[in-house]
Amino acid sequence: MKTIFNHFLFILLLSFLSTFVQAQDTAYQCIYEPDAQTQEIARQVLAKMNSLKGQNQGNQTSLLTGVVKIPLVVHVIEPSTTSSIITDAEINAMVANLNAAYRATGAFAGSQDVEIEFELAKQDPTCNTTTGITRYDASGNATYVSKGVFNTGVSWATVQGWRTWAKNLYANIWIVHKLDNGAAGVGGPSEGFIVLANSVKTPNEQVSPHEIAHYFGLAHPFPTDATPGTNASCNCGDGDGLTDTPNLTAYSIGSICPHEWSCSSTTMNSLNPCTNLAYGNIQKNIMNYLNNTCGTQFTANQKTFMRNFIESYHSVLLTSPVLQTTPSTPIATISATPTFCTSTAFPNFSAMCLCSSVQTMTINGNVVTSYGLKPVLSAGQQSTWTYGLTCANGLTDTKTVLFYNPGVTNIITACGTGGVYSLTFNNPNNFMVTSSSGTVVGNSVINVPNGTNVVLTVSDANGCGNNQQTVISPCCSLGANSPVACTPTATNGLSNYFGIASFAFNGTPAINATSSSSQSDGKNYVDNSCLSQTNVIAGNTYTLTVGGHYTNAHKVKVYIDYNNNGLFTEADEIVLSGTTSGSTGGNIYSGTITIPNTAVANTLLRVRVLADPSSSSNSCTIVGQTGYGSGQIEDYALSITNNCTMYSVKSGNWDDATVWSCARIPTNSDIVTITAGHTVNVPSALIAHAKDVKAYGVLTVQQTGLLKLITP
Repeated sequence: MKTIFNHFLFILLLSFLSTFVQAQDTAYQCIYEPDAQTQEIARQVLAKMNSLKGQNQGNQTSLLTGVVKIPLVVHVIEPSTTSSIITDAEINAMVANLNAAYRATGAFAGSQDVEIEFELAKQDPTCNTTTGITRYDASGNATYVSKGVFNTGVSWATVQGWRTWAKNLYANIWIVHKLDNGAAGVGGPSEGFIVLANSVKTPNEQVSPHEIAHYFGLAHPFPTDATPGTNASCNCGDGDGLTDTPNLTAYSIGSICPHEWSCSSTTMNSLNPCTNLAYGNIQKNIMNYLNNTCGTQFTANQKTFMRNFIESYHSVLLTSPVLQTTPSTPIATISATPTFCTSTAFPNFSAMCLCSSVQTMTINGNVVTSYGLKPVLSAGQQSTWTYGLTCANGLTDTKTVLFYNPGVTNIITACGTGGVYSLTFNNPNNFMVTSSSGTVVGNSVINVPNGTNVVLTVSDANGCGNNQQTVISPCCSLGANSPVACTPTATNGLSNYFGIASFAFNGTPAINATSSSSQSDGKNYVDNSCLSQTNVIAGNTYTLTVGGHYTNAHKVKVYIDYNNNGLFTEADEIVLSGTTSGSTGGNIYSGTITIPNTAVANTLLRVRVLADPSSSSNSCTIVGQTGYGSGQIEDYALSITNNCTMYSVKSGNWDDATVWSCARIPTNSDIVTITAGHTVNVPSALIAHAKDVKAYGVLTVQQTGLLKLITP
């Protein structure tokens, strides 16, 4: 399986290669520049081709059926008013040549019939009759007249500003007199192509078939990452991801890497160093770098790829009405996939005002200049956006899109036996999940060794995502074994505005943690309970300080799971609550707490710190603000040592907290004194604990009762 090379803006260079070319033909070269959206669509097309029948792409068929027609508009950018750089007849000949190349006729007989035909548009954007050819007088622009386009000439964007018809309805071609980068043409899937007039006038020319293939997302069969002027990167590789084009030596503009340009029988029978097989028909492939008369063929997989790419990216072209001879009915329509994975690229939107022009575009009711926006979602989150279109003639349309970012939520760890732990998660969309450790079983991972962090990799069925979610190992070996009832979730996702900037707790040792916004930290929930711990003494008072990110006021809550049941809902477990000072006083909130004598002692207990703009947030949900994201929850841990002298204050049963001075039942950390004159009874079936017992009164243990002592 080859890997597609990640570039999709194509520059076609015309050069005379006397050193390498034995024939007297000219040869052309191309350069790619990355386009994330078309790169992702190409990846998905290849994934589908490979998934239907293993890796045997040759058995694949296009998602399209029958011959499809592509409407063209050709814009001639004239440098002079006295004569034209190309005639209408020559443009029609170029279109005929494209049809020959893509229907395997004439000079291209013997190639794959790609079943694509090209036709000049019959309606312009206002639904008036057209020849499909426009001419723009640029003679008043001295830069264009003398330098052409690119480098010291005008930009391609400038040319498109002069003349461009709706790119979702027409395949735009610009013909110019000069390209200042020495190129014959420049093109890409999201643009069309711009081409030198003289390069498309030659009979059976390969420039336009090559460039329009790039418009259909097809890459070169070789890598184009060779470093100019050196042979250090002349490595074997692949540029198109297709299995019926061989690996070739890398080549790029200015490269000195070896490359075969000829289609002679000698060259075709010579050895390809990347495969140890004869070069064969790759020396006739339209997408290879060849002498200008050699490229006459497409492969079966190239055909399948281009047709599937058209269906995925240029689908609106297939229903474009501009080839009709009768005027179209005005319409307003937005084309978009109803669901879209946000982890890569942007959705392929198309807003069309047929027979009119776009007046207003909106996203969720807000006016925008383009639809090139998408929500920022954490792994496992989804969001619905509504897109609106209003045309100048008053027609409107709306489209709702569900965005999602593959991931799992509510990840909960649980300590097991035998030195392992497990984790469970919610996966309602049935994303594909793999784990760096342990075994994935349904919506859980089992048998993870204690102390080993887990990386979950999550993607959708098309391979979009591959998001990595790290799960920190619970403190199984440190005694904090009680599971947490909830893993916090964030209603509005990551935020550049809110988060826990600092947390201080003056136990022993003191906790002095610093962080940033939830966006900077990359997560709304951070579990530091295994890494940041402190010790406190029951009955003593301590100071807690929470800092909010930047100068934005935060609602602060601090919880301590005193009874170690994994919950933070009890009234006495919310130990601190308030609002940070905002732009004054360092944006902190500080307070003191007294550790109760009734808390579980000598066990790591979880401390949960919340900072968020919403007062509705709690220990499980970080609400945040719409459009600004959510703050953070961070967990820490503490262990409580009893500082209370445990003695009886009256007679009674051992398991009665009112019998004892510390208002709780003794534990194995207490030295217990039975006061003179008191009788303390250990009832039947009770197992009592103490570090030691000093009995100045009477201690009785019933027949099935038990007292366990831990003495130094």
